Amino acid sequence: MDVQLEIRRLRRALRDLVALSTIPAAWVGREPPAVVAGLADVLVGGFHLDFAYVRLCDPDGGPAIEATRGEAWQGFPEWLQRRLPGEALLSRPEIVPVVRNGDRSFRGVVIPVGVNGERGLVAAACDRAQFPDETDQLLLSVAGNHAASAFQTARLIEAHSRAEEALSRTRDELERRVAERTVELSRTTAEALATQRRFRDLVNSVGGIVWEADAETLVFSF
Repeated sequence: MDVQLEIRRLRRALRDLVALSTIPAAWVGREPPAVVAGLADVLVGGFHLDFAYVRLCDPDGGPAIEATRGEAWQGFPEWLQRRLPGEALLSRPEIVPVVRNGDRSFRGVVIPVGVNGERGLVAAACDRAQFPDETDQLLLSVAGNHAASAFQTARLIEAHSRAEEALSRTRDELERRVAERTVELSRTTAEALATQRRFRDLVNSVGGIVWEADAETLVFSF
């Protein structure tokens, strides 16, 4: 074993893990599609990969969201369809030794996110000869799980916001109906009082009749 090479590899892994630990904070408050796109950008830009694909799934049954960066693995959609038809899940990492883009050759890997891939998957391709080594697979797995947590948080915030908006609309509608009913009752009361006054004036205009009235009864005396 080349000790110096191993030390450099471990240092790179530690550096990248530390960098990954800071990423979730940047996703706070972002919408789910932004989290997925952000991870794809990090994989290509931060880890110097030639291709990245991210699919994150909503555990509550909402639609999955995908993002792709790079063109190294041009046949990835077809590979994915063959390997995982329909709603099948990827239960373990899968290395693809040869990925071609024209005359160029790359190595690919697909990493499940969550237990048996229930949270989604991350795919990557790179032209490094040793890709993907154990460190690469660890980093991709950690990155995918960080993103899945941020994705779920974003989903919950999104659902909470929708619930608040629905509650606000319901409250506004209730207030509108109460206001309309109040106006209607005020108008009805005013009309009843006006009718009562007219009737009182009519009765009092007839000599020899004295009357008393409240909201429910009329008492006459002669």
